Parts: sequence; structure tokens; C-alpha cells
Amino acid sequence: MSTKTITIKQASQAINFLATNFMETNELDVESLEIASRAISKDIELRDYFLGMPSDFGLDFMVRLAEKMLPNIEATERPAIYTCYSAFLYERGETDRAFLALSEAQDLEPNYSLAGLLTRVYQGGMSAEMFGKMRSELHPKVILGIKNRASNLI
Repeated sequence: MSTKTITIKQASQAINFLATNFMETNELDVESLEIASRAISKDIELRDYFLGMPSDFGLDFMVRLAEKMLPNIEATERPAIYTCYSAFLYERGETDRAFLALSEAQDLEPNYSLAGLLTRVYQGGMSAEMFGKMRSELHPKVILGIKNRASNLI
């Protein structure tokens, strides 16, 4: 599957299927995981979509999903997932674990831009409540961007 070219729409559908299937079975669909992790790591808007999914699936669920995904994906795709996982933890008030997840992302990719940004946000003391509010406000805009780019290839 890793050589197959996919569209933004197909990737977003795989991300959603991965989440809904995990919700129902507590298992990761292998093909959806491969597509989703690659898409999240290669496309900023799809990464931001994943980052906004607590609006649809809940924060605790997204923490569990990210925890299940991380050991089952390629190391090159982990910085994006670790960074989203960190944001989920931070919003949940688990600052120490959030910093640890960012550290994991930066160990794998020292110049990963979102990890650097989140480090500054956390160090600046943004409240978890404000972080969640910002995520909730951005998520519909990200969805619109994905719809507008649906036929684009990753």
C-alpha cells in the first residue's frame, strides 16, 4: 500500500475509518493505519485534521488512539503523531507527559516545526482550556480546507 497514490479525500476517509473502527473494535485496521499515518505525516492540513479530532471523538479517545498508533507506525511518521499526542495530553492537563511526547518527536526529527511551536506554547503557559478552544475553532476551517483540496494527491 505504501506506494499507492491517494487523494486528500481518500486519506481523510482512512483517518476517519481508523478512528471509528478503533472505537468499535479497540483494534487498528492495518491498511487504514498505513494510509492515515503516512497522510498525517506528509500533509499539514491532514495532520491538523487529526489534531482537531477531539472535537468529533473526544479527547480521551484520541489519546488512546494515538497511544495505540505510535508503536505500530514507521519511525519517519511518528513525529507528527507524537506531536498531536502531545497536544492531546496538554489539553488534558498532563503537561509533563505532553513535554515527553514532544521530546520523542524532536528526537526523531529535531526540526519538526509543530513540535517547536508547541514547546513555545507550553512554555508560555497557555491554558489547557484556551488550547482546546483554539482547536475547536480551527477544526471546521481545516475540514473546509480538506474539502477544497479533496482531489489533490498526497
